[in-house]
Amino acid sequence: MTAERPGGTSPVYGIYGPVNTDAATLSDLLSGGAVIRQIPVSVLLALESGSSALQDDALDHVAAAGEGLPLTTATCLDDYWNTSLQILNDDIAYRPLAASRCIAVDKATTYDRLTADGVPVPDYFYGSLSPQLIDNAITAYGPRPVLKPATGTSSLGVYRYRDDLSPADNLAYYRILLRMGNVPATSNIIAMRYAGGAEGLEIGAEITMGAGRVISLVVHEKLTSTQVHPFVDRVMVSPPVHPKIIDALPDLPGHAERIATALGVVHGVLHAELRLDGGVWQALDIAVRPGGGLIAHSVQAITGIDPRVCHILAGLGRPVSDQARNDAAAAYNATCIACCYTPPARRAQVTFAKQAQVAADFRGATNVLGWHINAAEVADALFEPDAGLSVGVGAPTPHAALTRLRALVEPHGYTAA
Repeated sequence: MTAERPGGTSPVYGIYGPVNTDAATLSDLLSGGAVIRQIPVSVLLALESGSSALQDDALDHVAAAGEGLPLTTATCLDDYWNTSLQILNDDIAYRPLAASRCIAVDKATTYDRLTADGVPVPDYFYGSLSPQLIDNAITAYGPRPVLKPATGTSSLGVYRYRDDLSPADNLAYYRILLRMGNVPATSNIIAMRYAGGAEGLEIGAEITMGAGRVISLVVHEKLTSTQVHPFVDRVMVSPPVHPKIIDALPDLPGHAERIATALGVVHGVLHAELRLDGGVWQALDIAVRPGGGLIAHSVQAITGIDPRVCHILAGLGRPVSDQARNDAAAAYNATCIACCYTPPARRAQVTFAKQAQVAADFRGATNVLGWHINAAEVADALFEPDAGLSVGVGAPTPHAALTRLRALVEPHGYTAA
């Protein structure tokens, strides 16, 4: 496969020049004179190093990237690089967002604060990884508890205990998963009851806060997710379609406000993952940022407001403005976003010519929110050709969005199932 562009995966961006505080979309920001530049990973590493010489050089690089415009703010669409962000946003306005982001990457503190503010979370405890911790987890939560690092975000190091293995084998396997995820061996581990039963009805909630209240809540139902490590959300639809999720939606705004209160978010965006357990929403993970991938595109399609802009404004201590909310126009009532792959039996047929046809068809299609192809054509006895596709579509109803997505990808040999 083609290597990643050096520094190209950085989730941190500098916003230079004037920021239109009535902006609802990235286009609004750019048309108002702002310039957005990705800050390379090498610069972030220097900022995080603690070396004043390295930090001075890094700040010079960041300043030069504005091409004469001053750095107004820096934003991150991931959960890390918080030291860099505090250096780049050295003002009082950024401090509340900085504090909330630091809480969110400490899962143990997050769960403690959620519990204190009345947000249901699955039963849990945490401590050093050991045979005793695993024995206590099985005793407390049954034969298949969940283990996850107390620090970090996403699904790195999340493991559901296997009852077909001995405790010693589970411990050995889990240590390897932590090592592969670059999780420090000294990290505390959270042991947690598995919530949701066999159905495992799970959602992603995209929460926008302004002045301490929920001003937007977009819910994606996770239709297909892998059940074992590594956990990957394959297909998400908004609004949800499962009757039990629909019945429980009226409880979500209250949960969303309490989640924001627990993390101290007054203005800004949260991405919350929750599972329905006995008719009650249980919070699993919270991030103080927009959801990744095409989630922001989906939210903008449904609300007319890009949550990434809300996140940028929060770094300046501002909510999305009333004018932006009043002027925003939704493009669709429903969306579906998916990660699609070439089935194993068809991998040998992957060629760049066929991917070119995919691109041509997608460019000519209506209702496509965005798409990304990662493909490799090889003729090798060891490496097989492969292709992956991320895509989002809009439609009048969630069922229509699902149908539209499958009609778009399946003729090209991709599957979203």
